[in-house]
Amino acid sequence: MKNNNNYSNFEVLGIDIGNRTCEAVSQFNYEKPVVFDSKVTIVKPLMTKCNELILDGVKYYVGEGKLDTDYSKVDNKHYLVLLYTLIALSSKSQNNKIVLGLPISQVQEDASELINLIMSNSHKEIKIDGTQRIINITDVEVLPEGVTTVSDDFNGIIIDIGAGTIDCCLM
Repeated sequence: MKNNNNYSNFEVLGIDIGNRTCEAVSQFNYEKPVVFDSKVTIVKPLMTKCNELILDGVKYYVGEGKLDTDYSKVDNKHYLVLLYTLIALSSKSQNNKIVLGLPISQVQEDASELINLIMSNSHKEIKIDGTQRIINITDVEVLPEGVTTVSDDFNGIIIDIGAGTIDCCLM
């Protein structure tokens, strides 16, 4: 991601779409990450509180339903639904630069395909919990999972224990 010190026009988000949970943190609000279960359904739940997202004319209930446990993140049929829900709940900006994680074993093979998927869907008009939003993704960077959680000057071993993978890297 290009270094740009003018943050007034966009927001940078760190996003983890995991097999069990989704998490996002904004550059402006590190203390309050957005976290919810990686579940999506089109059937309105009866008794639970979840987020309602309308994306491309389809109404989704996010945080309820069945987990998508596809090993490959690129093959997750609800990846964009989870991504846009995270962006809508964690960013107040219309323009967003995002940093995503992939399991280390998928970075080299799938990063370009994931970036292409996101950038070909980079402008969306959505409705989240009744509020209309326009969201633009202006830049995407994909890093090995766990690496996005530490500072640039970190030296050590990072272990990311996820629901579907365990990643370990030396920095």
